[in-house]
Amino acid sequence: MKKMIAILMTLLLLACAAALAEEGADGALYAAIDPWGNPLTVTLTSEDALSGTWSQNFNGVLFTQAFENAGDGFSLEGPLGDSDAITCRYTGTMALDGDGLTVTFTDGEMTEASPEGGSTSYHVAALEEAQRTVALVPAVAGDYSGATTMDAAGVEAFAAGARQLYLDGDWDAMAQLIEYPITVAPDVEISDAEAFAAFVADKTVSESDMAAMAAESCVGMFCNDQGICLGDGELWLRDIAFDGFEQVGEPTLRIVAVNGLAD
Repeated sequence: MKKMIAILMTLLLLACAAALAEEGADGALYAAIDPWGNPLTVTLTSEDALSGTWSQNFNGVLFTQAFENAGDGFSLEGPLGDSDAITCRYTGTMALDGDGLTVTFTDGEMTEASPEGGSTSYHVAALEEAQRTVALVPAVAGDYSGATTMDAAGVEAFAAGARQLYLDGDWDAMAQLIEYPITVAPDVEISDAEAFAAFVADKTVSESDMAAMAAESCVGMFCNDQGICLGDGELWLRDIAFDGFEQVGEPTLRIVAVNGLAD
């Protein structure tokens, strides 16, 4: 149970929406990907004061909260899971230097509502140190050169096709575009296309995730050196032949994260 709580806490802390990465968004954008393939986005509207907006999407729940003077400490609280059955409060600090932004989580508590009423709280301060400090890097909307040498038309054509499969629920076809193994919430590792098709057979997509993907134009998408994000993080793409510095093979885009699936 404690391990699952720690995993859920980390997923909550690091999962996010890419909605604030649209071209023309105000402030400096920073992003990272957690070990489960979920994107985290922070937009700093004031770098001197370390103030801005935190955004995430987890299990179809979109959470956005403003923060101020995060270098002196911050406290954020948001939903985790459907119908706000699970909520989480967490505290920490931010730091900005020439290499980018770091976020250090120092304390947290998850509260799970009971169907019969009442709730149960779990204290989750005892996360491993390596899990508590996350480095974010500057991100650019609409510039794919940090993730691939494929031209923008090719990237956006692939993204548009993947988006349509998501909207149509054509998981068998999507399974052929995924890089395996892939880990999907809650911490389920899937080894191949057949296993993915079996996993999604009884899953549904929330209205908010469908709406986010329906609104995705697949033009000028959020991107950093770790990949390209669609919608509010429902799909995440990566060129598996790009090592972060150079192209080491023929540009090959694959889906490396699929979010928004629920029982």
